[in-house]
Amino acid sequence: MNVNEFGENISRNIVNSELLELLKKEALLLEEVLKLSEKQQKALVDFDIKKVERITYLLEQASNELNYATKQRVSFVADALHLDPYETKSLKLSEYEDIFELDGKAEEIKSLFREKTKAMYSINAVNRMLANRASHSIRDMLAIMMNGNRKVCNVRI
Repeated sequence: MNVNEFGENISRNIVNSELLELLKKEALLLEEVLKLSEKQQKALVDFDIKKVERITYLLEQASNELNYATKQRVSFVADALHLDPYETKSLKLSEYEDIFELDGKAEEIKSLFREKTKAMYSINAVNRMLANRASHSIRDMLAIMMNGNRKVCNVRI
């Protein structure tokens, strides 16, 4: 191995380890978003509005962090491959393994992403349904309490 090959090998290892760290960070943030979504679901079931608001705020922050981490990864890969970030967004994790010669190191992260994303779709669908139910319940309660002439429980408002 000559000096140039040795230097390329070292720089590829550095790029690979940085990419793996970015992917791990993204996976951890995805896991955090999933846990918060599960808490939000429990709060929706319990009809605890204050808790829903607090969790929604935390969920929004965690989602923003996840988006930022994704942008960091996309930018990193775009720089490493000398591609436009838009082109980089379409790359799949399995393509990362081939391009960066990760030798299966990303397999655990890839399965974690697959598992957590699938769980997120399920939880978000249920949360959407629960939030919709809560909205209709409040509207129905108000309709029952109000008769047509702007009186609530027979008290003029």
